[in-house]
Amino acid sequence: MNETNISVITCFYNAEDFIGEFIEHIEEQSYQEFELILVNDGSTDHGGEIVDRYLKRFDNIKYISQSNKGQGEARNEGFRHAKGKYLYYLDVDDRIKPDALGKMISIAESCNADIVTFNSINYDYDFIEEQKSPYKKSKVNRGIYDALTFLDTSLRNQSLYTPVWLYFYRHDFLKNSGVLFLPIVHEDCIYTIHSLLNANNVYYLDEVLHERRIAIGSIMHKEISEWRIDCAIKVMTDAEELYNNSYDKHIKSVLKRWNYLCSTLAVSAVEDSKYRKKYRKQMLVYFLKHAYMMDFKCSVRLLMLFLKK
Repeated sequence: MNETNISVITCFYNAEDFIGEFIEHIEEQSYQEFELILVNDGSTDHGGEIVDRYLKRFDNIKYISQSNKGQGEARNEGFRHAKGKYLYYLDVDDRIKPDALGKMISIAESCNADIVTFNSINYDYDFIEEQKSPYKKSKVNRGIYDALTFLDTSLRNQSLYTPVWLYFYRHDFLKNSGVLFLPIVHEDCIYTIHSLLNANNVYYLDEVLHERRIAIGSIMHKEISEWRIDCAIKVMTDAEELYNNSYDKHIKSVLKRWNYLCSTLAVSAVEDSKYRKKYRKQMLVYFLKHAYMMDFKCSVRLLMLFLKK
């Protein structure tokens, strides 16, 4: 087995259509000093059997099987088994460029960065046609940033993206920060904001390293349930706690924009569901009572969004 400088953590549930292709793809990375941690989150299909066959071919795979606990808990389990100096979370139905891991670690090492972030593009199910909504930052230049400056600049330009597959982390930084995933939908939102607030610096590479597959049946494309609404509200209340627990004026000014983003997520979840009557009054009361956590322009935009719905 090669030296373990990077731990790639991937959890899966009923992914027999993807897992073989995924392993073949990631093992073709030009940079080979990595371990692949696969966490089977209680699958009921043949995904586990497919992984067993690949364990005989590749000695850098760690395979963990657990009862179904959700993506957040599965990622945490992978984190607990990781030995690499750096960590990267990659979804089983997505892929990265052949030289992606090499570029990530080269930048992290040369700049002593806690986090390296980069761009992504969306593809259709078969990775043939590029889709809209590329994950590319506007008005943010390539280079190393103080983490709070990076967060502030990204929020000001409405280009802070929270999926963890856009971030490459230094392992000891994450371990010392104590940041873990919560067992909810939108868990990436909370994980990303907490990791950025705990980081010393961030390097932004203005280059596409990740390719996202728009998978049929993804939880983010299903009808919005009450549980998803509750998860969106949890993201919003976590933002409130961050704001109220901070005594630094600069951090508070940054978190005002983060609060707007999280509140917009919650509004969209409520208003796009069949449960809007149940939650609408609760949400409106919350916004009126917590308007102090957002700057005036954001408050007005949020109110207009709410009334428009």
